[in-house]
Amino acid sequence: MNVKPIALGVLIAATLASGVQAQTPGQGRQIAKQIAADLGLQRKDVKSCVKTLDKPAERGAATDEQRAANKEKLITCLQQVNPDLSEELISATIDKYRLQ
Repeated sequence: MNVKPIALGVLIAATLASGVQAQTPGQGRQIAKQIAADLGLQRKDVKSCVKTLDKPAERGAATDEQRAANKEKLITCLQQVNPDLSEELISATIDKYRLQ
């Protein structure tokens, strides 16, 4: 399996920190692409914001508080990319791709 460490790190950070869950690196990239498309951004912008999130100490061990804090961080970062995006739109878009 040839997965770039940075891509895997971004996948893990995105899925654990924001509450969006992915099963594979490819699925994580697809989720970032879909979120970016829904928000009218480029995937690199979403990826860049995800890199600023705090990762839990152990994979899958993020608390509800950590996820909420990271979601707020992600919203703030994405609004810096495009100030016209509302918190409600970003939050709904992130939630749309959360797997139950």
